[in-house]
Amino acid sequence: MTEKLQRARALITGTVDRVRAAPLPFVLCYALWYFAGEVGQHYPVSKWLFWHYALAWGASLFWAAACIATGHVIVRRILRTTLPLLEHFATSFACGAFAFFLAMNVVGHLQLYKGWMFYALPIAFLAIGARDCYRTIRRLSRHIRHARKTALVRPKPFYFWPAIVWGVIAAAMVYFVILSPENVQFDSRWKHLALAEEFAAYGGLRRFDEGFTVGTYPHLSSYFYGWAFLCPNVRLFDRVEIAAHLEYVTFLATLVAIPALVRLLTGRRSHLSWVARFLFPGFFLYDSSLSAGADHIAAFFVAPVATQLIRSWRELNPRHLIVMAIPLCGVGLTKYTATTLVLPVVGLAVAIRMAWALGCFVLKKGPEPLRKNWLIGPLASAAAIVVLTAAHWLKNWIWYGDPAYPTLYKHLALNPWTEDAMELFEYGYKEYQFWRPPRTWEGVKETLKALYNFSFIPNDYPKFHGKVPTFGSLMTLLLATLFFLKKTRRIWGLVACIHLTI
Repeated sequence: MTEKLQRARALITGTVDRVRAAPLPFVLCYALWYFAGEVGQHYPVSKWLFWHYALAWGASLFWAAACIATGHVIVRRILRTTLPLLEHFATSFACGAFAFFLAMNVVGHLQLYKGWMFYALPIAFLAIGARDCYRTIRRLSRHIRHARKTALVRPKPFYFWPAIVWGVIAAAMVYFVILSPENVQFDSRWKHLALAEEFAAYGGLRRFDEGFTVGTYPHLSSYFYGWAFLCPNVRLFDRVEIAAHLEYVTFLATLVAIPALVRLLTGRRSHLSWVARFLFPGFFLYDSSLSAGADHIAAFFVAPVATQLIRSWRELNPRHLIVMAIPLCGVGLTKYTATTLVLPVVGLAVAIRMAWALGCFVLKKGPEPLRKNWLIGPLASAAAIVVLTAAHWLKNWIWYGDPAYPTLYKHLALNPWTEDAMELFEYGYKEYQFWRPPRTWEGVKETLKALYNFSFIPNDYPKFHGKVPTFGSLMTLLLATLFFLKKTRRIWGLVACIHLTI
């Protein structure tokens, strides 16, 4: 009898508690509504800056999700498998972003840069990847639940939380700067965002009849920002902030890609390695930080290039080399300077491995897949690069008579082109922008010393940062430690690539 009374009492108490708590959500909503009304008399809620930044975040995450969805399909279809989680995320995002650039080219040539395209293109990308992403997320959820049940709880190192705090603070410092459109750098004002606004205002892509050479260079970032300028019924402030947030989202993806690359280099997990990105002081300076430019968009593609190069190295696997070609084209079509930094180094690395594989093929030694792929792999990658970059070089060839307008003016008949344009291009652009050491033994010595001394000497325009070095010497100083560490062969390969780049 006592037990029944206790059950009845518990039932009644529970019912009373639920009835008492039922109006709570309505009370809280009313309180919020009332407070908003009171505040609105002083500062109307509809005019809060919050809504502008919420729009920027919503648009940039919408774009990122669309790129990741389609990129996931691209990577899965080519590789016929998935990569480790962080690596797959970074590679899918990069491949999807490049696909978005190609799509913006197509709709631009069709003169479809309209307000509705701001929604239609990402929705189409989401639809392409929806099915595959749903299946992958379900499978990933099962793996995560199983891992939580079976994983061993290991004590975190003493530096774990200080590193996390520093990384979050540094990322926040960078973010707070982009909250003002005044942060947009000089080059972006007259080039990257200017072209984006030009395309959006015109309704699509057009030929520059006046021979505006800057407009004929690779400008992948301007196509991303051009999508931001398609956002209908908003202010210029909102469009610039959407563009700035697109760059910030790609920067966050770059941070995600760092641990994936470090794991391939060392064979060990290194979840905190992303924090090292903030140990280079130049990143926090004007013209080197995020400012709606192109440099960090190019950097966003680099880690997937490196990871796929490492994975293709053993066998020159055509599938990995084709996937590598996609973000490599992303680097190259962002800006010519990025092309000259990355493409020759990657090409040389593949050529060296190809020569080794050819030797194995001739001598009939070494792994059979490597001997089999000595030509197929590099050829597939080269063909992919030619096809994927056609959006740039074919357009220039048709419109101006030079696939790299105006670089080949000495060999092709360009239109438009004048003698004055030649003088300006040679002496006002090439000679001013592209310094190189003298072609003497002194120049060779200077080149060989570059890996050591480049961080100790100024390498920037004096009016920006003064005559002081800003890059940071952490990498230079830590190179000596590689002699005392194990399993550094891949790291030495990366060091060689960096030296060639410099």
